[in-house]
Amino acid sequence: MGYTIPENSIIEFGTPYFWQITAWTDTEKIQSEVQTFETAIDSLENAAWIECGLKEGEEPSAPIFCKCFAVAKEILRARVYITGLGLFKCQANGYDCTDSLLTPPCTPYDEQTYFETLDITPYLKNGNNEFTVQLGNGYNKD
Repeated sequence: MGYTIPENSIIEFGTPYFWQITAWTDTEKIQSEVQTFETAIDSLENAAWIECGLKEGEEPSAPIFCKCFAVAKEILRARVYITGLGLFKCQANGYDCTDSLLTPPCTPYDEQTYFETLDITPYLKNGNNEFTVQLGNGYNKD
C-alpha cells in the first residue's frame, strides 16, 4: 500500500486540505471519514499584537479583550490565528472556539512561539457578532 503525490503539487500557506482513505479486502470496501488539516500562515510579521498595557512592576491580570462586529454577507470561511505568551481562551458569540486546554504549549518564548489556527466559521452568524479573548498568566512568569 502506498500513496502518490503529484509531481507539481504545491501546498499553500493558510489552506485547508481534506482527504479520505479507502481500503479494499477480498470481500469489502472500507472508507474512513473525511479528515482535514490546515497549513499555517507564512508569517506573523504583520499580525496585530495586543498587549494589556501593564506598567512596570504591576502584576498581570487575566484581561479580556472583546470585539463586536456585524456581518452582512454569507460567511464562507472565518479563521483566527492566535497565540499568547501564556494561556488564552477565545470565544465567538459565547461558544468556545476550541476544546483544547492550556494552549499554546510551553516554549522558550524568546526563541519560539506557537500559534493556533481556529476555524470559527460555525460560531459566526449574519448580523451582530462578539469575539472575546481572555489571557491568562500562563507559563511566562519569572
